[in-house]
Amino acid sequence: MKKEKRYLINTLLIILIVIIIDFFGMQYLLKNSILFSLKIQNNSVKEEAKKLSKMIEFQFEKGISKKIIKQSIQKSIEKSHHNPTFISVIDWSGIEICHPDVNKIGEKTKSNTSIINANEEITEKDLFAFFKNNLVKKDNYEVVALFPVKNSDWIVASQFNIKRVKEGIAKQTKIFLLAFIITSLLTIVLLLVVIRFIGRHFEKKVEDKNEKLLTEVMNLSKLNANLNTQRTKLEKMDNLAPQTSKKRILTYLRNQLIPVDTNDISFIKIDNSFTKIYCFDGNIYTSNATLEEVYKTLDSNRFFRANRQYVISINAIEKILLYGKNQLKILLKNNSEDTIIISKNKASEFKKWLNS
Repeated sequence: MKKEKRYLINTLLIILIVIIIDFFGMQYLLKNSILFSLKIQNNSVKEEAKKLSKMIEFQFEKGISKKIIKQSIQKSIEKSHHNPTFISVIDWSGIEICHPDVNKIGEKTKSNTSIINANEEITEKDLFAFFKNNLVKKDNYEVVALFPVKNSDWIVASQFNIKRVKEGIAKQTKIFLLAFIITSLLTIVLLLVVIRFIGRHFEKKVEDKNEKLLTEVMNLSKLNANLNTQRTKLEKMDNLAPQTSKKRILTYLRNQLIPVDTNDISFIKIDNSFTKIYCFDGNIYTSNATLEEVYKTLDSNRFFRANRQYVISINAIEKILLYGKNQLKILLKNNSEDTIIISKNKASEFKKWLNS
């Protein structure tokens, strides 16, 4: 249950991070998309207004009457105010001379004028900030550039239909929002699949490891059980049959020659080239013989050559533990500080010894 809860929390955190990244990524892409669109529209309508200003100037130079020019312009721009951008013609007093909406002709231009500045170029960033902060009103248009016609009182104005531009921005936002939802869902599903796949892979490894560990624990339990069985068996053998191996070993304690009963020996080890015999009562004796020579005189059912340094008595073993890879650690009785490691090669021999 604890593992499943941790797995769920980690998954939810990853999903939250994905959603946050996608959200800010979407916001960044949306803003840049709107800016790019406004830039194209702004440049296009300004270029169109500039060309119209030049054309009107040329027509004036040719002596064409204002009435004819006005009719021609009005016909070409009529109803274009429904588009996001359009062109109109005003005089110096701001009165509309030509406008896509014929009802506006003769009226004074109603522009917010907060965005237009004769000394600065209107950029897409200015437009974005303007459209973002201004509410849509009826017939809400905004002049963004003025191009005076030389040798006349006419001015060609490039304008934005705020309502249409906002509708375009809203449409783009909806498209990006939909894309955000779809990509987020797809990313989350993909992440869940990948997480589940990786999770199963590691779960399988953990299961295999646990199974191996369980097998090793069972083997250890069996070894410790065999240890007790072997001790009981040896006790019965002592009572039923005479002992063929040596019962005592001659040792030295200081300057005294002392015989030590083999049943009293806990373990024997090499210490600074001396063979030392450790007894259950805590006494430590020294032998002139080598560790191998002493071992050969002992009962092989009771004593085991654990490694080059130690010979241990079966009665001295407190517990058998796993150590490293396929090695065994022997803990001795009487709180002995000596920890005996049986190598991988010796481990199988030790197991046979306990089962003998």
